Amino acid sequence: MSSIEDRACAGTQRSGFTLIELLVVIAIIALLIGILLPALGSARDVARQVVCSSMARNLAQLQVQYSLENDDYIAGPNTSNGAYDDVYFYNDNSPTFEDMLGNTTSTTPTQMADWISPILGDSVGLSPNRPERIAQILNNYGCPDVPEANLLYQSESDFDTPEAQGLFSAGVNGGSYLAPNTMMCYGPRSPNSFRVLNNGNGEPIAYLSGVTMGYSNGAEVNPNWDQRTYQVGSGSAKILFADGLRVATREGISVSALTRQGWLGNFIGNNPIFDGSSAYAREVPASFAGESPYNQIASYRHKEKINVAYFDGHVAPMTQSESYTDPRPWFPRGSVWDPSQYDNATEESLRFMEGLGDDNGVYVIE
Repeated sequence: MSSIEDRACAGTQRSGFTLIELLVVIAIIALLIGILLPALGSARDVARQVVCSSMARNLAQLQVQYSLENDDYIAGPNTSNGAYDDVYFYNDNSPTFEDMLGNTTSTTPTQMADWISPILGDSVGLSPNRPERIAQILNNYGCPDVPEANLLYQSESDFDTPEAQGLFSAGVNGGSYLAPNTMMCYGPRSPNSFRVLNNGNGEPIAYLSGVTMGYSNGAEVNPNWDQRTYQVGSGSAKILFADGLRVATREGISVSALTRQGWLGNFIGNNPIFDGSSAYAREVPASFAGESPYNQIASYRHKEKINVAYFDGHVAPMTQSESYTDPRPWFPRGSVWDPSQYDNATEESLRFMEGLGDDNGVYVIE
């Protein structure tokens, strides 16, 4: 018989992993990591798209609320911002672009194209300082998938301060949402596209000329379009704004610091139906801002989709192909599609509209 000591030793003996068993465990762990990482990456992408969609929905609802409080007008370059673009001949005290600079108010537009400050400024307390307000909008009220900007397109005098330079050297996002210029313009016969103000005694003091839009984006905007929500058509089918970033090139992402850069800036862009759009086109003309495919990567950032906000306040995803195909959501009701007038609409849109119009292909958008 074995001794008590022998039995005690036998009871405490432990068996370890063999080398083969250890390798099997490591292989299983590696396999699980390989399976889980794509799923985690996909979950992260979905989460970012949801955050983007939620932010877009909030902005859309604020724009709708703004219109309810402002006689159905949406905020934009010809409405909330129009006073800064007036051409005054007899009144030296009228607002100018320079009145946007420096310290103003939280709702003062940062540039002619800025429709976000007028609808958001008061509710979240945006900075009254223009450079700070631009940085806040780009960093805090946009899509989490927007790439960081590395270029500042020119500047104004209020960007010459160390504080303003520090804001942008610290990094800002490149811009998130673009309203289609076909919704932010006046129709060529809108009563607001050209009017004369007077000083109360019938004497003219000012001529206001709003931005109008003909066939240069695929269709002529409804001649009487006045940027009022009741004119747009079905709010659930008409696009208020969408994911988009105007200036992306092989050199990087640009942010405009000008009060007026054309009239698009960081907040308005050509719609995707226009085959030369700096934000969406597959081939951007050399004379335009933006460069393919960098513009598409920056704009169609949710797995080649964009989040689209509609006039009724809801948000839905749209594929890149869909954005090129149906022009009707990008134009207000009453706009005229006439393929004989313009040849820079996408091939997809031309095919889609075939047969919808009269014998000449002319179609009035509902």
